[in-house]
Amino acid sequence: MCIREKTGIPPGPPFLPILGNILDLGRHRRNKHLYFTELREKYGPVFRLYFGSKLMIVLNDVDAVDEAFVKQKDILSKRPSESLWGIKQSIKEGAGVIWANDSEWRSHRRMAIQTLRDLGVGKLAIEERIQEEAEFLMDRFKNNEPFDIGEILIKATTNIISIVVFGSRWDYDDTEMKKIVSVVESAFQSEGPLSPLHEFPFLRFIPVLSTRLTVIRQAIINIKQLVKERVNVHQETYSPGVIRDFIDAVFTQLGKNPESDPGGLERTIVDFFFAGSDTTASTLSWAFLYMILNPDVQSKCQKEIDEVVGQNRKINMSDRQNLPYVEATLLEAQRLGSIAPFALPHTPLKDTMVKGYLVPAGSLVLGHIYACHRDPKVWTEPLKFNPDRFLDEDGNLVKHPASFMPFSVGPRSCPGDILAKMELFLFFTSIIQRYRLSKVDENDDLNTDGLSGITMSPAPFKLRANIRQ
Repeated sequence: MCIREKTGIPPGPPFLPILGNILDLGRHRRNKHLYFTELREKYGPVFRLYFGSKLMIVLNDVDAVDEAFVKQKDILSKRPSESLWGIKQSIKEGAGVIWANDSEWRSHRRMAIQTLRDLGVGKLAIEERIQEEAEFLMDRFKNNEPFDIGEILIKATTNIISIVVFGSRWDYDDTEMKKIVSVVESAFQSEGPLSPLHEFPFLRFIPVLSTRLTVIRQAIINIKQLVKERVNVHQETYSPGVIRDFIDAVFTQLGKNPESDPGGLERTIVDFFFAGSDTTASTLSWAFLYMILNPDVQSKCQKEIDEVVGQNRKINMSDRQNLPYVEATLLEAQRLGSIAPFALPHTPLKDTMVKGYLVPAGSLVLGHIYACHRDPKVWTEPLKFNPDRFLDEDGNLVKHPASFMPFSVGPRSCPGDILAKMELFLFFTSIIQRYRLSKVDENDDLNTDGLSGITMSPAPFKLRANIRQ
């Protein structure tokens, strides 16, 4: 079957019948962000690809993303959950927050946001738990010995989700913890919505893929079972008015009637683990990578912390407003790290136009956040790590440009951004307050291109952490 192009759609590269551009996407499995950047330079801020027979339109600058996901939010807030085979299979028992649509999505998103507020996210109780987790994290540091900080960051951020959702944490060597971390990492290193399996499900019968998929599928089943067991225990021990964690808070909202929200709570919890652990850990990995690549920036952060807080008192969220350079450094790490290089796909309810191009109903629409964060029309010397771009002449934090979108934009933006920002600030400041981070070898040539999957993480690297005197 040949693909007939509709008049008015954006330009794009050549494609094959039936396959479209899937082979090109496959060749760039871990560097799609760089491949899309090349296409942007050739075809402009809006281009098209074919995901098999499905038209996929990629938005590469802030104007296009804003026009689509903010100004046309009523048309372009839907997820293509039913048209991607693997996603359709995974949401049969509940679509949660990420892949739900229409009233189901609005209900789950509202429930998640309100429950986090009821639970006190952004308040002292959660702040103290993050501070405590930072201590557990730093207990694993090897003073002046090379170690991979990413391996323990993912455990720390997973524990924060567990504390919020279940009211408890795991030891870093706990078997259950290791299983969850393994599944989360595997999922986020995968192609996610851009996997060819969604268009060609028969690929799952290829022996190598079949084995890999079976392992992942069973691991996800195990996580769902764990969540189901925890929810059941909470039902048995729930006491109205006593909110221990996210599950209790949801029960309070539902009047202890989970049947009114079939599959929603359990799937939302699974979404929390997938969306809230790897993303924050990857952002912190980028931040620490840029610290060892830019020791002068690290020194400025530590000097500001020493002057405002000192080296003995724990840093609190209330200190954030008095640490503008530290905050600017984190913002710059989020900009260059771009841990969500592509916003999850949207699909228009009807034909619409974006920057003068036709975006047909049913097409896949991606926001290329990586390109927006490196747009030279918005960012001076976009490839340079420069926290000063977020500060005014007096050193005060300035309002973020519209093209800064680490949590995406529009109604589908991340509902857990408040928790993520707390973790980023408290983990980052706690570590650099106590430790001086450096390369293992000054001659190490560390790569900042990134490896893209669902999220973009740095290539694995090791560092040294020396206790500051």
